[in-house]
Amino acid sequence: MKIERVEKGVCSLCGGADDVLCIDWGEAELPSVLLCAGCRDELKENIRDAEKCAEDASASNLPPLTEKIAAEAAQMTEEDFDEKYLQDTVDRVVFEFIRGYGRMEVDGPSMSMMVLMLENVSEDEILEHIQSLAERGILYPVAGKKGWYGADYPFLDDN
Repeated sequence: MKIERVEKGVCSLCGGADDVLCIDWGEAELPSVLLCAGCRDELKENIRDAEKCAEDASASNLPPLTEKIAAEAAQMTEEDFDEKYLQDTVDRVVFEFIRGYGRMEVDGPSMSMMVLMLENVSEDEILEHIQSLAERGILYPVAGKKGWYGADYPFLDDN
């Protein structure tokens, strides 16, 4: 990314000409953008607000059923947890994969990896298992992040 001051130019967002900077993203498919001081300040404020919302979402409590299972898991070994909640191979792979990241988007590269790991299982089948795990409280949807799920709680044998 390259940022340069522009003497003669107008803001791509509002048309203002006060202290305009050109932001070149360094990628051919993303056009450069001109931003005035006011729009940059508003953008910074929006970014801070979004970061604050993300912090609040990550600090929020788990859904009640997931909280109950997480509390139970803290008193169980991973093997005991698997025997009680993850009898299905697909459930086990999906849970372990998502738990490995704590919280992750289950679309795109992560879905491709799960499909590779589960050779004969389609994306749709994996999504059904993810939904089932979420409905049972084993996984939880991450607040404010569409398509993200979490499984970031410890087991007794993690210490």
